[in-house]
Amino acid sequence: MNYLLIGPEEYLKRQFLGKLKKSVLGETGSETDLGIFTAGSTPISEILAFLNTMPFTSKKRLAILNNIDEISTDEKDSLVRYLSSPRESSVLVMKTSSRESRKSAEKIFLPAKIIKCDRLKEREVGSWIQKEFAARGKKISPPAAALIAEFAGNDLLLLKNEIEKIAAFALKSAEITEKHVEEICLRSAYKTAFELIDMVLGKKLAEALLPLRDLSAGEKSHRMLNLLAWQFRAFMKIKNLPKGLSRDEISRLSGVKKYFLEKTIRESGRFTVRQLAKNLEIILEADFFIKNGKMSPQHAFERVLVGLCAG
Repeated sequence: MNYLLIGPEEYLKRQFLGKLKKSVLGETGSETDLGIFTAGSTPISEILAFLNTMPFTSKKRLAILNNIDEISTDEKDSLVRYLSSPRESSVLVMKTSSRESRKSAEKIFLPAKIIKCDRLKEREVGSWIQKEFAARGKKISPPAAALIAEFAGNDLLLLKNEIEKIAAFALKSAEITEKHVEEICLRSAYKTAFELIDMVLGKKLAEALLPLRDLSAGEKSHRMLNLLAWQFRAFMKIKNLPKGLSRDEISRLSGVKKYFLEKTIRESGRFTVRQLAKNLEIILEADFFIKNGKMSPQHAFERVLVGLCAG
């Protein structure tokens, strides 16, 4: 069986590939029978040669072809011919995230089994978080789950990282509360968001892009994009509140925790409502491009930083 993974959710793709590797290559996983290729940079002849070679130590060979959207017309024809009569001793997994190419890819590579890897809808995130904690033997209150979802969004890789951090932090607690989330996630989240905003206001584009120059750039990009959106929404809520409210009322109505309230109020004063609306528009457009597979998280975040620093 050969597979086509479609959709932007990398966590589901990794989960599927992890199970498939164990099934095809065995528990230890023979690197000799595993090939990871990228369309557009690896010649199709090299990929086909790998697929047509008998496995050395595993039951079958496993080839993973990333970026299938970038494959040329000629190479596409060669791949379709292979899929019409594939080797029984090899498994090919093709990956695409572009929504534009999704339907055409499904038609072109029809002999492959389609595995959909879509983002969760917003209404599904809370229950997914609860299930993940339940799998770790813990309960989480709905407000605490909502707090995680608020700044981590619906990217399952980001959510899973936050869940693992919280579960490790609250090792002896049977139930995860808002306080746990605040202690382990919000403090670092606020710190990172404020640092990013300082860089944006100081037009320090190169400095803001610096954390993205490593292998986890995609995950970091999406997390920081969520943090910026979360922080700018908090600024907008505070700006739109009536004058004369107490600090307790501002905290309750804006959702900003009391120990970050004074700094958030001061930081919001550095922007006009019009600037905040424009910044949120830039961020939400980038988030739309990521969710629809039109842009990678890293590219989208870089574009956001350029837009924010230019404003």
